[in-house]
Amino acid sequence: MIRILFRAYFLLYFILISVLGPIFAKFVIVNTSLPLLPTELFILVWLLYKISQALKGERFLVYPFSATLVFGIFALGVLGFIRKPDAYALRYSTMVFYVVLAFITCDFLESRKDFKKIIQAAKLAILLSLILTLTHLPTSLSSLSAGSVTTTPGVYYIGVGNFGIYFLIFSWALSEFLSRRRISVEPLIWIILCLCWVLLFYFHRSAVLALIAAFASFILTKPVHFLRGLPKMVVLAVLASMIFVLSSGYFSKTGLVSAPAIYHRLYSILTPGEDYNASWRLSYWQHLIRSTFDNPGDTLWGKGFSLTPSEIDESKEGSLLTAPVIGFHNSFLAVLYKTGLLGLFLIVLFFGRALSIGFREKDPFIGIAGLSLIAMMVFAFFNVVLENPYYGFFMWFYSGAIYKLNQIKNRNQVPMGPQREVNLALKP
Repeated sequence: MIRILFRAYFLLYFILISVLGPIFAKFVIVNTSLPLLPTELFILVWLLYKISQALKGERFLVYPFSATLVFGIFALGVLGFIRKPDAYALRYSTMVFYVVLAFITCDFLESRKDFKKIIQAAKLAILLSLILTLTHLPTSLSSLSAGSVTTTPGVYYIGVGNFGIYFLIFSWALSEFLSRRRISVEPLIWIILCLCWVLLFYFHRSAVLALIAAFASFILTKPVHFLRGLPKMVVLAVLASMIFVLSSGYFSKTGLVSAPAIYHRLYSILTPGEDYNASWRLSYWQHLIRSTFDNPGDTLWGKGFSLTPSEIDESKEGSLLTAPVIGFHNSFLAVLYKTGLLGLFLIVLFFGRALSIGFREKDPFIGIAGLSLIAMMVFAFFNVVLENPYYGFFMWFYSGAIYKLNQIKNRNQVPMGPQREVNLALKP
């Protein structure tokens, strides 16, 4: 019964976090001084499932992770929290402690069929988010001008949380479209939907870079499929260009989106020094890096998870859920600043190992998860990702999925006999 509850809640959580993003992630279930949020409830349901496994005498610590690596991440998380244990430290420690989401992913993915369910759930989430967007079209579309984005926050921030599933479906559709010998309509439609979403509905230059990174990774890891699919790429490029031009022309006429502004925003990727959004981030990153290397202690294990003067925006007021902070807009720099070189090394090693498996293995599902992870990592280099569950979930999910799918593949390749599963508590 608890296993069924856990699996049902996993799918429900996946769909809601994909459709509603931060609106769902910050929904207060129990309002106390330390409010219970959906992600924490998600973790509690999983803990009940693990306890039930232990009471039944089942092996409940079988995970495809290095025990040393995982324990190192948790140890640095505890060290960063106890340096100044306050509400803000608890909030920002999730950038490390949410590694548990990778464990939860491994427990959900019992077979390859479960990853197929996730892809189907992602498609459903995209359709639901499109309905929400189109029913609020005048207020949800970004109004782009002179390098800035102005929009109605309520609907806009629903869409912002969707990038995680759009990276997944884009990776799946790209793999399906180029791997098949004939042109398949369904993957083509999903690719075009993903491109239109990123370019028109919720424009993020970093999302464009993320899709380019996923596409480039596919070319490097699947050159045979790419060369075989070159004619189909021409068809895709022509259709996508036509849809983009026609759509941007229509939205420009309605006054919702300016087509020249979209081109200007895309071109500004090549000239970050001339764009305000990019220039202040570069300046802020340089300041934070210098601050990190002020003394050996901060350099080695960071400044801890509580707020520092460099992060406080004195012009704003906030609470536990809306701290008056200047976002890092670079999750890897946030990890470096909060946990030092040791923390950055362990986090990058965790994701890096997953990427190496994703690029090395020929299993299509592992490849799809690998492309999705590289897209999320590129996106995380320019945005607040690991610090928030609605983006961070997808990074931990994709990495956990790669580890677990690889374990399933290796388990299925060996004949009947001793299993090749490794007990987390014993693995060096």
